[in-house]
Amino acid sequence: SVSVFERAGGLRLRGLAATCDFTLGSVLLAVPRAAILSDASIHQQILDLVAETMETSPHDDSGFLSARDVALATGLLHERSLGRKSRFSEHIASLPQGTNTPHNLPRWDEVQLNALAAVLWDVTVRRRFLADAVASVVVADPDLFGRPTEEDCAWALAIVISRQVHGRLIPLLDQANHDPEPNSELSCDQHGCRLKALRSGTNGEELTISYGNKPDLHLLLAYGFSLPNGNNASALSLDLGTSAGSNDIATAVAACGGSRLPLDQTAPWALHGATLTCLQEKTNRCTLLEALRTGCRQLSRRLAPPQSDGASYLSRAMGRPEPTVALAALNDRQSSQQAMDAALSHALRRELQTVER
Repeated sequence: SVSVFERAGGLRLRGLAATCDFTLGSVLLAVPRAAILSDASIHQQILDLVAETMETSPHDDSGFLSARDVALATGLLHERSLGRKSRFSEHIASLPQGTNTPHNLPRWDEVQLNALAAVLWDVTVRRRFLADAVASVVVADPDLFGRPTEEDCAWALAIVISRQVHGRLIPLLDQANHDPEPNSELSCDQHGCRLKALRSGTNGEELTISYGNKPDLHLLLAYGFSLPNGNNASALSLDLGTSAGSNDIATAVAACGGSRLPLDQTAPWALHGATLTCLQEKTNRCTLLEALRTGCRQLSRRLAPPQSDGASYLSRAMGRPEPTVALAALNDRQSSQQAMDAALSHALRRELQTVER
């Protein structure tokens, strides 16, 4: 069942509660495929409009904010416009509305987007592109979607990004909150989705899942929250495979997780311990240090190129703001989103400090 749970600082969150005692491996909740809104159940006319607008398959889920997200968002708008005639009406009625909608990336204002662009410029570009894509699909046949407003479109994208699981909007299961040490796990197959217990528990206990070891910045983008104690995962990565200029490093990097290696915000060499151990086993220390130095220098120049450098003019022409200016604008303003502004500022500063270190 859905219940309200207390969090630190007096925060109250809706979440899933067990309705009886349970044991390891128990199926706590099962949702059949017919009740799940996904790209497999969206009206074909909508899929065709998405394919035409984005010039790619509406089932394409490559990368953060994909064509499938646009298909889900516009499919959600269509089903909402049907009211009680939609077989998903009860689920849609349970979704947060208005001020209860997650304040995640689709609902960020220009000051927040500008601050984000100082570190993850490509994500802000992608966000604007997908918002335009949703609007273009809706404009192609407004009546099919109930003539939604710009705020309606932002709501649909916010719901999709915060609640989808592998391209599915799942009733009840989408109420499960994140916990780094969850008591249950979610799995799906061709028959539907289910929640299984990872340990024993009691009646009334909150049922939680892990959203993954995501950087705080990614949690803010997708869900509109960050962890109270943060984590060490960075949203930035080093491209050692192409920056090092060494075949030995390129081979070692490929064997240790691919060319792009996520940074660690507290590790001595700014790489995750297992990744660093793997690299040290594949190449010598001096070669690795030189590759890391080159990679960090390139990342630093990309984020904040010297003002006299040609890259600085190119960055400004592309709309990439200077980090200190963008963060100052975020910190100095008075807005109704001060909590989000503070969390975003903290996450962005940690990213920049990691690169500087």
